[in-house]
Amino acid sequence: MLRIYYFAIFYNVPPLEFVIYGFHLRDRRKLVHLYLYSTDFLALPSVNGLSGAKDEDVGNKFCFANICSEFGLPHVPTIAAFEAGRQITPPTRVRPKILFSKALRGQNSLGAEVWTLNGRHYRSSRGKLFDWEQLLGHLRAHDCILQPFVRNHDRVASITNGKTACLRIVTAGDGQSVSHVVGALLVVPVAGLVSSTGGIVCGVNLQTGTVIGTVNLSTGETPAYHPDTGYRLRGFVLPFWRQSVELVQKAHSRAFSSFFSLGWDVALTGRGPVILETNSNWGAMHHQLFSGPIGSTSFSPVLEERLKLCV
Repeated sequence: MLRIYYFAIFYNVPPLEFVIYGFHLRDRRKLVHLYLYSTDFLALPSVNGLSGAKDEDVGNKFCFANICSEFGLPHVPTIAAFEAGRQITPPTRVRPKILFSKALRGQNSLGAEVWTLNGRHYRSSRGKLFDWEQLLGHLRAHDCILQPFVRNHDRVASITNGKTACLRIVTAGDGQSVSHVVGALLVVPVAGLVSSTGGIVCGVNLQTGTVIGTVNLSTGETPAYHPDTGYRLRGFVLPFWRQSVELVQKAHSRAFSSFFSLGWDVALTGRGPVILETNSNWGAMHHQLFSGPIGSTSFSPVLEERLKLCV
């Protein structure tokens, strides 16, 4: 216990992360300086600010989608967006049979709901029932965005429960023309969830796009097979892995180069990868749990070079 306090005071290691990363073991403690801790993320907005990054560009999902459109990046289109009690997008006649709504700002699928057309009404994953105009009126009361539901690639669908799986790829950009991939996870939904948030987190090998480990965020278990489908998770090879990497690298270096590091959420569809959203506060714990310290990747040297440019 005293060692936990010591590392918290002198190395800025949160107690939970001390335990998770196994720093009670002598050999593990040698790596303490290579890990990225939750407390370190408090400084990243300042790093982004040095390059003139505007958090609203990634924090506001409607703004983010517009930037993706401007740069021709494959992403989930916006059907409607709502803010301060009004619809901020033009009226649309596009009405897919399955819709997905989520908060305009925020992470972890905040306020997410799936809407399925049943006759002339949309029924939500929470049991609400509205016709089209009633649905728009309901959404108008919340700051949110409405999008078409994204269907998984057939191979990905086989290991999920029908909801969209999310590939999280983390990049670090040099602020000029190069973006480096420093981590990747596949988050798979399980029964009772509207999205992949809170599901099974799978570590992904950056070279091959293969699942190397799992943890169920609800139970803490490390399942080899999906509890709903029985499909084997470990060893699963992601479709369109290389294309996904190239997509987020291009998106970071071309459209969002003012941000140092971003966590990209990508859906793997039958037509290829599409960007769902990105986050500047992406959380390193599970990346490091499966793949080791972020500091052993290109994250640290890229950050050093970027800071030199800002001085």
